[in-house]
Amino acid sequence: MTRTNFGWRGILALLAALAFLLLAGWMVYLRLATGAWPAWTGFGAQRTPDGAYQPAKTLWDWLGLLVIPVALALAAIFFNRQERKAELQMAENRNQDAILQTYFDRMSELVLANRLLEIGPVIQEKLREEAWPAYGDDQPRPRRRAMRKTELEKLLPEGMAAVWSMAQVRTVTTLRQLDPARRAVVLQFLRDSGLDDFLLISASLSRVDLAGDDLSRFNLRGAYFSEANLAGAQFFGANLSAAQLYRANFSGADLYKANLAGARLFQANLSGAYLSRAALPGANLQEADLTGANLNGAVLDHANLTGARVTPDQLARAQSSAGAVLPDAKVLP
Repeated sequence: MTRTNFGWRGILALLAALAFLLLAGWMVYLRLATGAWPAWTGFGAQRTPDGAYQPAKTLWDWLGLLVIPVALALAAIFFNRQERKAELQMAENRNQDAILQTYFDRMSELVLANRLLEIGPVIQEKLREEAWPAYGDDQPRPRRRAMRKTELEKLLPEGMAAVWSMAQVRTVTTLRQLDPARRAVVLQFLRDSGLDDFLLISASLSRVDLAGDDLSRFNLRGAYFSEANLAGAQFFGANLSAAQLYRANFSGADLYKANLAGARLFQANLSGAYLSRAALPGANLQEADLTGANLNGAVLDHANLTGARVTPDQLARAQSSAGAVLPDAKVLP
């Protein structure tokens, strides 16, 4: 149940409007009951004490009487709404600042007391041991299924998994709550602290709104971005290998040199995306929208483009597309 706060200006405007309506109603009642306007109203035709004739009020006279109180009431309501809007914005800013400060306090504790940064090299080593492919590995085709977060946690030493998971959940939750300006502060913090290299691996970011955000060079291997809004975001050199990008919105996004090996981009919106020199070997691009996407120098080996919206000219600009499945289901040699 929401509670409406009118403010003192709004209350005065309502009281003035109510008083005016009551007075007008009483005057109309007297007019109907007596057949004439009461002399004290000055509305009917009458003679002044000196005998001069005073005609009845015209429509213009009525408007003159109504304009000022109505204008004052409307002005009071307008200023009250503006004041309320400003108060709500200030409250939201305070709430956003509190969320951001709480995040930094808790992350600082994890970094300093729980040695969060020491987990990064361990995770990277475990991923190499499991031969989780990245573009450039000496493998004929990338592994299609991403290692689940629970699978990766089981490979970490006791205690490390809990710290990593806690830091990841706090980061994802905070990113969902903050506005674009404060999200940029969080992402820069991750980049400056070196957490961008491992913290969001296999993170659950489905339906997150990161439109226009800068995630360049972030390690997002196996992350879940299903139905996320990533329009206009920066992913220059980012690692999105084996990421779950089902129906994600990458329209206008910068994916230059991004690693999308084995990524699942089924029905993803990549219209106008900059995929120049991006690595998409083994990527699932079924029914993806690549209208106007820049594929110059992209690697599409073994990619599945069945039903995708892409032109032959776009595909011709790719660096390689050996074994790729074309939109018409034909397989390239």
